[in-house]
Amino acid sequence: MASPQAGGTAYVSVPVALAYGVPGIGFGAFVVMISLYLPALYADTLGVPLSQIGAVTTAVQIFDAISDPLLGYLSDRCRTSSGRRRPFVLLGSWGLAASFVALFSPPDFGNPNSALVFAAAFGLVTQMFLTVARIPWMAWAIDLTPEYDAKTKLVSVREFMWVLGAMLGAVLPSVAGALLGDSGPLRLTLAASFWAFFMVVSSVLCFCLVPDTTAVPALGENRDGSASSQMFFLRNISGCRPAIALYAATVLALMATTGNALLYPFFVKYVLEDEGVEWLLGLYIFLGAVFVPFWAWVAKKFDKKMTLTFITLVQFSVLGLIFVAVERQALGMYVACIISAGSVMGGSSVVRFSMMADVADALQLLTRGHRDEAKLVALFDISSKLAASLLVALGFLVIDTSGFRADMVPQPESARLAIRIFYSLVPSILALLSAMVIWALYPLDRKKHAEILVELSLLQKAEPALNAKVLGAEEGAG
Repeated sequence: MASPQAGGTAYVSVPVALAYGVPGIGFGAFVVMISLYLPALYADTLGVPLSQIGAVTTAVQIFDAISDPLLGYLSDRCRTSSGRRRPFVLLGSWGLAASFVALFSPPDFGNPNSALVFAAAFGLVTQMFLTVARIPWMAWAIDLTPEYDAKTKLVSVREFMWVLGAMLGAVLPSVAGALLGDSGPLRLTLAASFWAFFMVVSSVLCFCLVPDTTAVPALGENRDGSASSQMFFLRNISGCRPAIALYAATVLALMATTGNALLYPFFVKYVLEDEGVEWLLGLYIFLGAVFVPFWAWVAKKFDKKMTLTFITLVQFSVLGLIFVAVERQALGMYVACIISAGSVMGGSSVVRFSMMADVADALQLLTRGHRDEAKLVALFDISSKLAASLLVALGFLVIDTSGFRADMVPQPESARLAIRIFYSLVPSILALLSAMVIWALYPLDRKKHAEILVELSLLQKAEPALNAKVLGAEEGAG
């Protein structure tokens, strides 16, 4: 039997929280640049059809379906003097930096097929290193503190950094283009190079300053806090109601937000027909960062379940309004929608991951003390990304076959309608389903989580002989 929350503390100091969160700036910038700029770079500049870009995206996520659980398993099982999270974050960040620059520096091959192969190869490598660094980094937050509201505060710092990075990642290529007087691929290469350097520096800072509470104990110390086998983990999570409810809601919500983000440049250019509104994306992400502390306070005041339900319903309403009311040159209405959506964007990530940390405690109790934070993060992450990539691939295929022509304004009405459907209508429906799942099925609140921590504490005090007996039986079954 493993000990509950071995090494975690109820209080995480501000310097440690900041050092832990800083890599999030780089991760946020990487993800946003890939979502916003990569499809247009390969479609408009190198002539790769959108349907093929969608197919590559799906292939990368299928590869990720293998690597995410593997990295979760390896990180949970890793025992080094540096801990079980630090080595992955450091080495993964360095590999990510190099592959990210290559992905945004494609040669001019002269034919779309060669460009597609290049995108697929470096897309796979970039995704692999992103998984190596990000899955253990996200699980690290669950290790650092077991306290219900302290988790929200720590995740708030991390998500603020993430959203800040997303904002900077969205606007830096435009700034670089303005300074260079060049709106072509060079601005993307320079922005990618900057973020690669930042990622290397921030990962070193995180490695040196943030304690890894699961480092190898000294000789003779108790080695509690062990991870379970993969099959044992999967069998138990299928019987954990909080995990299943949050899992379903998270997959639905991230399908909505990912599809919406990837189609943003196409919506602005071909539906709104106003490319001079790049500042809107910066405003959206800026509001997400500004409102992170507010939503952390709301979650503490009114509890996490109610807060996440409300946030997701706001997203449903805004996306539905965009589909119904935002048409060509309807800038005023679109600005209002962006402001509303931006105000809840950061809060959804903060509250959802804080709830995931609570689910990790419930799962730890169900498994009699096993600590499988990285496996849990990996399962949520890959399921969401795989489902989102399938939706995006379908969207790109429908848009491609609806009469869409790259760089042509105005587009045929059929193409504009297809973009509107997959940018706003489908994500709106998915957001509504996510809110319904959370409200109806998620059982944890502050009181129930406190009861879980009490039971985990009792497990920790159990007789060592009983611990060894139970652990042997569980591992034999796994």
